[in-house]
Amino acid sequence: MRGTKNEIVIRGINRIIYKYQMFLNKHLKKNSYNMIIMFHDITLDMCSKDKKRLPNDFSVSFKRFTEVIERILNKGYRFVSLDELLNSPIEDKLCVLSFDDAFQGVYTYAFPYLEKNHIPFILYIASGFLNQKGYLMIDNLKEMSASSLCTVGSHTVNHVMTRFVSREILERELKESKEFLERVFGKKVSHFAFPYGSPRAFSYFDIKYIKSCGYESAATTFQYYIGKKFKNWNYLLPRYDASGENIFEII
Repeated sequence: MRGTKNEIVIRGINRIIYKYQMFLNKHLKKNSYNMIIMFHDITLDMCSKDKKRLPNDFSVSFKRFTEVIERILNKGYRFVSLDELLNSPIEDKLCVLSFDDAFQGVYTYAFPYLEKNHIPFILYIASGFLNQKGYLMIDNLKEMSASSLCTVGSHTVNHVMTRFVSREILERELKESKEFLERVFGKKVSHFAFPYGSPRAFSYFDIKYIKSCGYESAATTFQYYIGKKFKNWNYLLPRYDASGENIFEII
């Protein structure tokens, strides 16, 4: 673990941030602020004959995927790119769709729907997963990244929990992922998402390394809206998990 002597400080800072976020989330007026929705894999059908979830705990069916999008639109939100959300003077009714890890189902099921409906999205890619079973092939990702709707972001190389690796490994994961994605797909990679993304998974001190590698934002799995209080907190962006059972209550 990096900086064992600072562990108590790190835990304290993370808990304070988390508690403050929960307080704001409780008191924000629903549907009055911007938000980011997080997906992982998209499947045709969520249930097999034995009713077990497929293929991972964060998958959602294509039917649920479209229902979430329709619900957001019906609430008056406008889908935008992450860059537009971060740079917009407008404080409410903007929504970003994000996809973590690089699952093949995003290309097979989500991408055609997003193109047909002209919905921007961001892919947070764990570059070491590409061309592996169940994950995106590089050619598929090239096709997606060529779309004006698509933003490519980094999710490290090996999906490491950033708080629990050495500084050297963290810097390598951040730099190699960014450089690989930019070289292969010809797009600037300015955005990052913490793997796992909880208060336990990363340290506030990791942010300085993320900044030094040229990233302009970092997304977490903290669940709350993006209100005025967090307008400049680009390295602690919150996201609502679309696989959560309460997602329709939230949006």
